[in-house]
Amino acid sequence: MKKSWRILLLLSMATMTGAQAISWPAPALSSKSTSRYGVIRQERMSAEELQELAGTIKFVNATLPASLKKRDRAANSAKTFIIFRAERPNPANPTTGGIVDQIYVQDLRAGKVYEIQGFAFPARPFEQLKWVSPRLFTVEQSINPHRSIRYQFDVIKQRLTAAWLLVL
Repeated sequence: MKKSWRILLLLSMATMTGAQAISWPAPALSSKSTSRYGVIRQERMSAEELQELAGTIKFVNATLPASLKKRDRAANSAKTFIIFRAERPNPANPTTGGIVDQIYVQDLRAGKVYEIQGFAFPARPFEQLKWVSPRLFTVEQSINPHRSIRYQFDVIKQRLTAAWLLVL
């Protein structure tokens, strides 16, 4: 069973094309951090890689259906923004009934809601939504059993400001 999982993972990583393909830095010595999975190594993405990734991720105006179930809802310390995730049907595969996680930012001052789109792995779940300051929040997205990406967003400038590859 273990061997088939590795083969499936290798095949899924090998078939990534177009906007989904991202070049990662070679593993190097870096700082250690603790996540819910234990001690991990985190590798900060270079400026070039961050620019490539930030070019695909956008804040887009959204309207929320009343039936949308908000999860992991968190307000910043100034109580001006709320971040949350929600599941919605996968538009790429509507017939299979698959769902995808989506990250939303609600601007309480302007009364607007933004959906963050353009992630490299749209079908993978998000977790660990946390505010690190009144304007910055982080979210982690698992890309395989041993690696995740931690994204950091600025809600005022509506852009990605940093990203780390987390290795278990």
